[in-house]
Amino acid sequence: MRAALRVAAMLMVIGTGTASWAQIYQHVDQHGVVHFSDSPPARDDYRVIEQSELDAITTTVPGTPLPSAADQRRDEVARQRARAARAASLQRLQAAEDAQSARCDGYQARLDAIQSQLRSGYRVEEGNRLREARREIRVLMGRECHGR
Repeated sequence: MRAALRVAAMLMVIGTGTASWAQIYQHVDQHGVVHFSDSPPARDDYRVIEQSELDAITTTVPGTPLPSAADQRRDEVARQRARAARAASLQRLQAAEDAQSARCDGYQARLDAIQSQLRSGYRVEEGNRLREARREIRVLMGRECHGR
């Protein structure tokens, strides 16, 4: 009977020791740096962080396994590929915009040359050909050079 009481008493002591939580103290020093400790600081302006606050900032869901190293590497490779694809897409878009800008500049240069020829004098056939070329260039500019 005595042995049974000793075993029961030891189980009670062991059981109560595991349920306690250490307190965490937080204080801010004169430089504005936040400090955390498991013992109260010498200063009076500290705050005790409650267990419920700690539970609220837990970053993992209980029962959810953490991703493996292979999963993390696979995700990182996928992110790198997506970044590379976005960069390549932006480069293609920039190249297309540069090509369009060069085309529009060329149209404008041709239009300026035609205008100069029309102002300098021409024969009837030459004037008709220049005006037709001017119309064609203006149509192309209207289609391709929106607002330029």
